[in-house]
Formats: sequence, structure tokens, C-alpha cells
Amino acid sequence: MSEIAICSVSFGCYEYLDLNWKLTDTLNPAASITWLIADNAIGSSESKMPVKDERFNIYEGGQKGDLGANWHHAQALMMLLDHVNSRFVLVLDPDFYVIRKNWVEDMVSHMKHENLTFLGAPWHPAAYKKIRYFPSPHFVLIDIENLDIKDLNFLPGNDVLGRRWKKLVARYDHHVDITGRLKIGQTKDTGYRLKERFSRKRDIHIECLQAVFKYNRSKISNYIDHFVSDRFSFRPKKCGYTTHATFSEAGFPFDPYGKGWEEFMWLGEPFGFHVRRYPKRKRGMYDADTDIQFIHSMLNMLKVS
Repeated sequence: MSEIAICSVSFGCYEYLDLNWKLTDTLNPAASITWLIADNAIGSSESKMPVKDERFNIYEGGQKGDLGANWHHAQALMMLLDHVNSRFVLVLDPDFYVIRKNWVEDMVSHMKHENLTFLGAPWHPAAYKKIRYFPSPHFVLIDIENLDIKDLNFLPGNDVLGRRWKKLVARYDHHVDITGRLKIGQTKDTGYRLKERFSRKRDIHIECLQAVFKYNRSKISNYIDHFVSDRFSFRPKKCGYTTHATFSEAGFPFDPYGKGWEEFMWLGEPFGFHVRRYPKRKRGMYDADTDIQFIHSMLNMLKVS
């Protein structure tokens, strides 16, 4: 039996966590899973977490200050790590859903066999400003036997371009293809410190899920990508990092990609998808009820009650 702790931060996400628990429990009948939830909206109208839910260990989240939502989220994640008692810990967004049967057992066995410390979903390539080639805090399974859990620092940093790049961005800000390339991989978001600390260590082994990514930029951008380094290419150049094949093209009866959600493959099969509510919510386009209904339909298909 595989034993893991799942750490997740909620800010009005109870419906998503409820569905995620049902899906995870159904697909992993032999796994021993402890859910640790930080409620970052305790005491506010945004909080939808119940006072008590026996499925979850619920803790008060981080203190919201002037440093922004990412800092608030990361602070809560790190508080949850103090309550982890298992060898494997999964940092999971409430709206990241895994659809593979027995994925807990499969991933833990794979990590032990390959001596992996980190296994997870990278920031999606469409979010080109984010770091590449390292698991993001949306879904990352960590073997803490290979490191000190106190070294897991999820705090974001300041996004700082060099003085030379700042001048170029200011001068050519109207030209997205130029300014965008300067910003590729430069956002120091939640999780970037993990890459900075662990990605170059020879005794730390890392594996990423494969992002479903269909390049949709102009022909000129595509042409430029062929001649510039990975640092300035909108298309990640590491072999096998992305795939064109969507879940529906691989035979899955639903189409998360068609809804604008991020899909991830593992070992050549559909693995999980990320709802990605924040970008739509930021633009005032988010419809939670529609998304919840879609996820319910998918769970019914998977016989999740």
C-alpha cells in the first residue's frame, strides 16, 4: 500500500476539493491518503470550507498581506508541510484532476524505481513567462526521503529583468514578439525557488508530465523559434516536453483541452487536467457552475459518485 499526504490550499474551492477527493478515492482504492487543507479564506465570505469534514484535515491558512495572492498561497503551502508525516507528499491545486486509475501506486512505484525526488506537471508552455522543465505547484509529488522538507520553499520572488532588457521592453513594448521573448521563463512565481535550489543537483532527479501544447502563434513567430535558443523561443525545445495529442484524440470521451483547460500526459496516456479558473476569473469570464457541471459529467462517466 502506498501512503502519501496531499497538501492543497483553498480559497473558496470546497466544491473542487470535494470532487477531487471523490475522484482520487475512487481511482486509488488501495492507497492510504491523508488530505491536508489550508483554508486561505477563513473568516471571509469567500470561504466555503465546512467547519468539519472528516475527509480533510483543515488548517487556517496564511496571513494575507500586501505581497499578493501568490505569496499568500505559498505561505499556506509551507505551513501545511509541518503536518506531513509520510515519505511522499503531493502539492495539489484543488482544480487539478487526475484521471488515471491507481495513479498513486503507479507514481510512487515509478519514483522509487527511477530514484526521483520530484515528479509533476510543469507550468504549461502557453504560460511562456513561467519557468520550464520543472514541476509546478499545481501538481508535484515529492519524495522527502531525498531532501530536508524544510528546504521546500514555495515563496515567489520579484520578477526582475536586467537593465538592458528593461530598456528593450520599454522601447518595443508594442511589438509582442520581441517583448514576449524577453520575458520567457522570467516570472519568479510560486515554485521557482525549488528549481533554483534543486534542478542542478546531481543527486536530485526530476521528471515532468508531458504538456499537451498546440502552437498557435504566427508563421513568423514559428520561423523565428527555429533559429533562437530555448531561452527566447515560445516553443519549448526539449525533446518530449510537450505533445500535440489531446485527451480526446487519445480516446478519452471528454475534451478538457477544448474548454481551454490544460491537459497533461504521463507514459503516453492521458493523466490529468488543470481547470485554470484564475485567468478567466481575472477577465470576468469565469462561470464556476458550468465548469462544475462538466466535471460532474466526467466523474459520472468514470463511475465516481
